[in-house]
Amino acid sequence: MLDPISAAMFSVPVPRPRLTVGPLLLAFSCALLAGCLEPKIQVSIPVAGNQTQSFTRIGPQFVFSENSELAVEEAGLTTYRTEGRNYVRWTFSIRPKTFERFQRVVVEDMTGAQPATLVDDRSPQLGEVHWTGQSALIRATADQVPWLFDNAETVRVFRITVQFANGKTSTLYQPTRFTPKSKQDLLGLIGPEIPGSG
Repeated sequence: MLDPISAAMFSVPVPRPRLTVGPLLLAFSCALLAGCLEPKIQVSIPVAGNQTQSFTRIGPQFVFSENSELAVEEAGLTTYRTEGRNYVRWTFSIRPKTFERFQRVVVEDMTGAQPATLVDDRSPQLGEVHWTGQSALIRATADQVPWLFDNAETVRVFRITVQFANGKTSTLYQPTRFTPKSKQDLLGLIGPEIPGSG
């Protein structure tokens, strides 16, 4: 039986109380607020096929890509353990912005020299208002996912292509960033394998 382990970041809005402040304190508060705002940064990343894609990053994370037809809502790595062995798999979620029916969804890893297909859903179904797809399980070892075990920042770029029932096609590119700390945290969730399970 597969036991998923996943982690998500979230923020909770804090209500602002009404305060009466003097001009000096107000100016100081505005300066602090300006220092806390994360600027938008445009980042160009080479992808498979000798191409380059431009993405927006706010702080440490890339903005989810969207166009007039689709919006990416998840592109991340999930960990699993079964029979004492550790695995990872990619999980993707897309929100349609039109009423056109999905005919096929293909997700490719564009990080290397050639595209690598992770998901090819030829009978896509929408759960509530989203399409969700997962890659096959990948052994969580240094041989299978070497980038996860190094101490460098890694950015994986995915190409998500949706074919609609009306014959149209829509494509989005989505990057996912892994810092050395986020890799360590993920490996900490995975934990060691049980001896003799391999």
